[in-house]
Amino acid sequence: MKVISLRWKLLIYFAISAFIPVLLLGLSSYLQSSHFVQAQFGRYGEHAVEQMRILMDERFQQMNLVAASVIAYLADPQTAPLTGQDPVSYAELEREREIGQVLNMLNHSFPSIISTNIITQSGKIYGSNLLQYENLIKSDWWQSMNTLTKRRYWSSFHDIDYYNPYSISPGTAISLVIPLDEKYNVPADSWLLVDVRAEPILEIFRSFEEDTGASLTITDAFDRIVYQTGSGRVPQDDDIVWTTQLKTTGWKIRANLPYAVFNRSSSVILQNTAFFAALSFILSLLAAIVFASLVSRRLKRLNQSMRDFGLGRMDTKIEVSAADEIGQLEKRFNTMSEQIHMLIQDIERKEQAKKEAELSALQYQINPHLLFNTLNSIQWKARLAGDRDVPRMLYHLTAMLQNNLNITEPLVTIRKELETIEHFLEIQRSRFGAVFTCETKIEEDLEDGLIPRMSLQPLFENIFFHAFTDGAGRIQLEIARDGKDWVRLELVDDGAGFPAALWSGDGRLPSGAQEGRQGGTQEGGHDQHVARRGGLGLANVAGRFKLHFGESCEFQLHSEPGRGSKVTIRWPLRKEDGHGQADQRPDRG
Repeated sequence: MKVISLRWKLLIYFAISAFIPVLLLGLSSYLQSSHFVQAQFGRYGEHAVEQMRILMDERFQQMNLVAASVIAYLADPQTAPLTGQDPVSYAELEREREIGQVLNMLNHSFPSIISTNIITQSGKIYGSNLLQYENLIKSDWWQSMNTLTKRRYWSSFHDIDYYNPYSISPGTAISLVIPLDEKYNVPADSWLLVDVRAEPILEIFRSFEEDTGASLTITDAFDRIVYQTGSGRVPQDDDIVWTTQLKTTGWKIRANLPYAVFNRSSSVILQNTAFFAALSFILSLLAAIVFASLVSRRLKRLNQSMRDFGLGRMDTKIEVSAADEIGQLEKRFNTMSEQIHMLIQDIERKEQAKKEAELSALQYQINPHLLFNTLNSIQWKARLAGDRDVPRMLYHLTAMLQNNLNITEPLVTIRKELETIEHFLEIQRSRFGAVFTCETKIEEDLEDGLIPRMSLQPLFENIFFHAFTDGAGRIQLEIARDGKDWVRLELVDDGAGFPAALWSGDGRLPSGAQEGRQGGTQEGGHDQHVARRGGLGLANVAGRFKLHFGESCEFQLHSEPGRGSKVTIRWPLRKEDGHGQADQRPDRG
């Protein structure tokens, strides 16, 4: 199974964590914005179609209003009827002028009105002398009107080609045609014609088509197409359709918008969202590459340093490049490597000291069986000779040597070590007599506490060899608890003492003391020689305590010439495990 490297994991993590939120945000924005835009666009289409209806209804209402005014004027019984012929009397001429003035006044009442005219079957026109009758009756929209109905008729959008082009500019119009008969004081089969300009309406149609992309279709009451977008697009089933109906004429307005056009804004939003999402992904990927490279480079460097350290390069260090979490790991690695290096060095020193102690013990272990057998032989011969002192001394010496030469147990109980010291003291009583006293005080529960083998004998030897020149004096040994988990030993004598400055606390003498010993003739040379020998004994004891109980052990020596000495040792409490084996718990600091 192929393992994915940390760098690629970081790249994938940062790319996904940066891209997915952007993608979700973009998708959410797209859905909301497209829905909003489509809703707005739909409302805009409905509003635009409704505005076209209102405008057309307004135009047609104006035409109805003009037509209603003309019909009301004509239907007045007080007015003289129109003959439909050229006037033959002054009264007829005045009547023709009067109707012309009324029609012109109505034309000027609405700016959109082109002209209002009364047209008789004979071709006589009342209203505008600019209308050309022959051209009017030949126009397509007039012909279709005659075939469809004899009632009120609204024409389609048509060209203004039946007026004098020099007086009325060409264009597009919508016409209202109302049949008239004798009851309106006009000849039978006459028509009221109201023309209104259609350019403003057509301009709105074109503007709507350009703005929305929709196609318009307007049909009249006879389902004839009165207007259609020039493209002639065929409606589709998925078109967006807006419809309305004119109140005045019943015309229907239908706007068909292709769905692709309606959805164009949403497509643009989708494209922009996709573009910015891709851009964000690329930028986040680049940032992830840079960040992953920095992190992976530092982690690789840390990993290589750990590998070098594991291969035995104890002086391996790593440069701390930042104060972040990786920097903290680098600092802790440096601290750990330094502590392990110091620990290994300490173990090496302890092992070396242990080997030296074992070698020293081996030097003194010259066939102990032979030594013990020889001592026993001397003891029996002394007994056979009737000497009691020699056998007693040999007994205590043999017991002491048996305890001290057993190097298989580096730690013994305090009780056993005190038994060895008692044998040592009996030997000294045999040498000097009862000229010294030794008081021993120990807390009862500390007798099972562990102590390095042969650690008290060098201290007592110092007293008899250096402090008591004639063996006379007083010794006090006290062993007690110092806190819950510590043991404190105090050994006090009232012997000769020596300058405390001659012992440095670790068995080494100052340079002046060594020179005095070597010269042998300088002042204080004897004291210095004595202190050095005692210092070596204390250093040996201190080294063994630290070897077995750690560097936390404490040693103090207080001595004054002529006032005795005091040795204090403090070490962690450790006891046997109940089976005669030393408890190997870690040293207590």
